[in-house]
Amino acid sequence: MLILQPGDIFATRALTFLGKSIRFIERLKAESITSEYNHAGIILDSSGKTFEALWHIENQNLFDEYKGCEVIIARWKGMTPEAFKKGYIAVLPEQGMMYPFYRIGLHFLGLAKFIHFGLDTVCSELTEKFLVNAGFCEGFGGKNWWGLSPEELADEWKQSKWFDIIFEGILPDTVTPKLDALIKKTEKISADLKDVPVEQTADMVKKTDAVTAELKDAKQTVKTKIAEKDKV
Repeated sequence: MLILQPGDIFATRALTFLGKSIRFIERLKAESITSEYNHAGIILDSSGKTFEALWHIENQNLFDEYKGCEVIIARWKGMTPEAFKKGYIAVLPEQGMMYPFYRIGLHFLGLAKFIHFGLDTVCSELTEKFLVNAGFCEGFGGKNWWGLSPEELADEWKQSKWFDIIFEGILPDTVTPKLDALIKKTEKISADLKDVPVEQTADMVKKTDAVTAELKDAKQTVKTKIAEKDKV
């Protein structure tokens, strides 16, 4: 079972226009002809809430947005609650800011490491900035997060003795298991009701109704997510 912690970081292969643009640039820079990862972000809690640079710097849920995608999740061995707080405080002022598209051109030209303004960071720079301010200074860029790509971060995590890879592969769907668990719970309660005298079933009926309502909410969540994906 995949157990996340605040401060975990991830990279994925996004199929958006932005992701494809980054992957194209990485292919030009890399020795290999393919680029595995083109987006990176920070995980804030065990539920999979993220902090990442998309069209804006914003929050998403890892499992809702990237289930079924190729994902790598790493954990810096020095991450503690205090380190997480320091790293998060450093990047939080960027929340809501527009994605700095001009920096894609700088990455293409190989100038992103040397030219940067204010708080403008692309997804991989934001992620490394978080790590550096949390206390990690043994990365490819040392204390400098500018100019790093998602692919370089993923390579860093896999090669460095300072990181544990806690997951790499196709990210599982967490909504369907929740539905399955609820269905089993409902079926068990229904079975129990058959063996209980009528005068004692009032409380059991209330429990069944509560579970049924929760199940409907979960189903609606699935339908909403499917509809959102279809629009894309």
